[in-house]
Amino acid sequence: MPKIIKRLLIVVLVLALVAGGTYGGLVAYKKANAKPVNVYSLENISMTEYWGDTSQTSGMVTTDKLQKVYVTPSQNVTEVCVTEGQTVSVGDPLLVYDSTLSDIDLQKAEISLKKLNADLEKAKKEFQVMQTLRPHVSVLITPPEKDITYTSEETPLIVSGSGTMDDPLYVLFGEDDAIDGALISDMMVYVASSVPAEKAEEPEDTSAPEESGESGETADPEGPSGAGKSENPSDPGETEDPSDPGETEDPTEPEDPTEPEAENNTIYAAFVTRDRNALNGMVLSTWGLSIETAGNGYSFRYYDPILSEEILDHDSQDEPYYEEYGSEFTSAEIAQMKNDKEKEIADLEGSIRIAEVELERLGKEISDNVVRAEIDGVVKAVRDADESLVTGEAAIEVSAGGGYYIRVGMSEFEREYVTIGMHVTINSWDTGEMLDGEVVSLEDYPADDLQSWSEGNRTTSFYPFTVFVDESANLREGTYVDISYEKPSMSGGSTLYLDNMFIREENGRTYVFAEGADGKLEKRTVQTGRGLWGSYTQIRGGLTMDDHIAFPYGKDVEEGAATVQASIEELWK
Repeated sequence: MPKIIKRLLIVVLVLALVAGGTYGGLVAYKKANAKPVNVYSLENISMTEYWGDTSQTSGMVTTDKLQKVYVTPSQNVTEVCVTEGQTVSVGDPLLVYDSTLSDIDLQKAEISLKKLNADLEKAKKEFQVMQTLRPHVSVLITPPEKDITYTSEETPLIVSGSGTMDDPLYVLFGEDDAIDGALISDMMVYVASSVPAEKAEEPEDTSAPEESGESGETADPEGPSGAGKSENPSDPGETEDPSDPGETEDPTEPEDPTEPEAENNTIYAAFVTRDRNALNGMVLSTWGLSIETAGNGYSFRYYDPILSEEILDHDSQDEPYYEEYGSEFTSAEIAQMKNDKEKEIADLEGSIRIAEVELERLGKEISDNVVRAEIDGVVKAVRDADESLVTGEAAIEVSAGGGYYIRVGMSEFEREYVTIGMHVTINSWDTGEMLDGEVVSLEDYPADDLQSWSEGNRTTSFYPFTVFVDESANLREGTYVDISYEKPSMSGGSTLYLDNMFIREENGRTYVFAEGADGKLEKRTVQTGRGLWGSYTQIRGGLTMDDHIAFPYGKDVEEGAATVQASIEELWK
């Protein structure tokens, strides 16, 4: 092999080893510096009870080899065409009636059906909003401790202010302090010193006018520097009129500035008492005085000062507080709301189907006044039309050995509880009557065309089963019933229900991220059961109440990650 090729191979091998070592080092560094993953106790994120061992589903009544004719208030029967025991064929007339219905009644039924459909759409949208709700959690926040220094001041202390009502003097006042003449004097001096120089009152000009005034005096040509009268009669700067008997006081001249003048001034002061006599201490009390000076006396009047936030502010440790997360509802409340809304949706769907059947019946009643046999059979009963209207029984019954059938759905997790020959309880929406029924068939494949509703997770598959009721029951085709059936006691099995957000599925395997015995995160397979309220799933195996699991989102949630047990409040931060 040529030497140049050997050298190239050596270089490539060295680079590969270096790259591999670098990658391995980066992986090791990442694992060593990864942030621990929060794991949460199943006691806080699961439900361990489920009330009742009874399941319920709903469906529409159909008939087979059975026809019952009911009279409505809008039908006036004019002729009964059959007798009890008579054999009839499909199409034979059973009774004739006159209808009081009109097209307006048909339009009202159509409007009612449209309203039901609008209510259904609204309920579905509300359910979608409920799917986004997160449980309410209050998280206690403890602020970090501050390093605060309080320095006591010698009081009383005038801090700031100009002494006006809008800007009163801010006086730090101790609890044992008193207002005396010295303090008032200090406040007056403070106010005087706070007046800007340019706003101070300029002294009045007492120099003589440049032109002669009414007093007859002549202006001094030397200007203000030569103004004034000399006491020396020999002073050449002034000529004295010898005929002048004496000086007369000019009323326009100012008074002697050395003579005190009585003044009226008002000072507004706000007295603030603070903790520890510190400027940053908590305010204990505030009150105000307006101090009016008149000559050598004072008058006082209390008032309520308006102080700025800057003055009232103080340093203190921040108190712990709660931050609210999620919605205003608890997990149980959200789950119950979803369950109620799903039931409302199912009820509306049932009401819509009933309204559709009724609309079809009204259409037939208006267009045709003859009721005909729909099966080949024997007339089992003929009753007085008016009496049957009162009792709610059928006016005419035709049978070929049939009865009532209700095809309903059950969740895939309920299949083990339902068996052929099992008796169920039936509650009629139409009459409220409680009846006994029997399961006569189970289907092996799920169906999405079921005219029924079943409690549990609506996202799971539903399997049909059919219940038979004897023809003697007072049921009507096209009406709805509830079907309830007892399940074996769940006390011996798992009753652990886990919030769906913690559960993941991959290649048909259902798993959670759980804390292992070594404190590391592991991908643990769990066996699931029935759904509850569309929010929880039954855990049949793989977890116990002593386990802690992670919320399976984020780049740090992976097998082998370090874990730290956290409170449920941390989950909603």
